[in-house]
Amino acid sequence: MTYATSTLGADHTCDNAVPSPTNPDYNPGASTEQGPVSQFLKIYNAAVDSLSICHFAYLPALDMPELQKQRVSCVSALRGETLDENYLMQLGTSVMRVEREFNDAVGFTNQDDRVTRYFVEEKLPPTGNTFKFPEEELDNVNKF
Repeated sequence: MTYATSTLGADHTCDNAVPSPTNPDYNPGASTEQGPVSQFLKIYNAAVDSLSICHFAYLPALDMPELQKQRVSCVSALRGETLDENYLMQLGTSVMRVEREFNDAVGFTNQDDRVTRYFVEEKLPPTGNTFKFPEEELDNVNKF
């Protein structure tokens, strides 16, 4: 879903949606309910990209709330101001809004958040999965 709806095009670095200790029931092969995970990861990735944090370094922090707080403390120290504990999500949301506004301004629409017919028709071995997300879910993932 994230490849289809990424504001930068099919970007493998803006979402790495896999089960984790904080979300063990997540099923990356499910054909619904991918939107909230995709949206969260896009927002989070936009924040860490803005802060120039390496993707290999940020992944473990997703499951470590204390480390998230430390990151916000580091940014607070650099900026010389106290930041809200939700700063990373606020930063990422603001970045995603600007990216989406830019895409809207140059004429992209929800129809550009679709994959080619190949992904809808060609079955992925060994599961036989195809891209079959509801259009409403694709349309809602970029509402920030």
